[in-house]
Amino acid sequence: MQLLSQNNALVARITELENTRREKVNGDVVGTSVDPLSKSDLANPREEITGLKFVINSSLLFCMTKMLSRHIVQELQKEHAAASQKIKLLESENEILKSETKLLQSEAEHLHQVCDHHSRGGNDTESTS
Repeated sequence: MQLLSQNNALVARITELENTRREKVNGDVVGTSVDPLSKSDLANPREEITGLKFVINSSLLFCMTKMLSRHIVQELQKEHAAASQKIKLLESENEILKSETKLLQSEAEHLHQVCDHHSRGGNDTESTS
């Protein structure tokens, strides 16, 4: 808000200077009682106007950059949150897969033992236990 009020003050000052310059120039052209202006008289307000415009543009650029930076940070925070959720989901799935793998390994070991028992001539009733 402070930058906005400074911007408004600078715009008002530029307008005032431009109006003063126009009045002086118009006074010369119309032939009123305004004293003729030298080039240096016109150069100072022009330089001040140029300087004020530069300050305004710099202030606006700073504000826009700050707003854009804030927007970028917010987007990155959203992406980070989404990535964190994805990681938690994948870790959970990984734990489930590890558990299922252990179960399958256990069942495979049991089947291997059953096959070994049958190949040695074991009894069918014993192999089902």
